[in-house]
Amino acid sequence: MATLAVHNPRTGQFLYEVEEAGDETVTAVFQRARAVQPQIAAMSVAERAREIVKISDYLVAHREAIIDRLVAETGK
Repeated sequence: MATLAVHNPRTGQFLYEVEEAGDETVTAVFQRARAVQPQIAAMSVAERAREIVKISDYLVAHREAIIDRLVAETGK
C-alpha cells in the first residue's frame, strides 16, 4: 500500500507518513459504519449525549497533542 508523507508547509520539515486508504479500506469503513447505524438509531438522546461527552473528554485530555499536531500540519 502506498504511503503519504506529511510535511510542515511553512518549514518543509518531514513530520510523518500515513498509509493511503485504498478502495477496499474505505469500503470496509463505510460497511462497518452502516452496520452499527441501527444501534446508534436505537439509542436514547441521553445515551447519545453520554457518548458525545466521552469524545469531548478525550479531546480535552489530549488537547495539547492535538494542537501541536494541527500547528505542525498547517504551518501556523
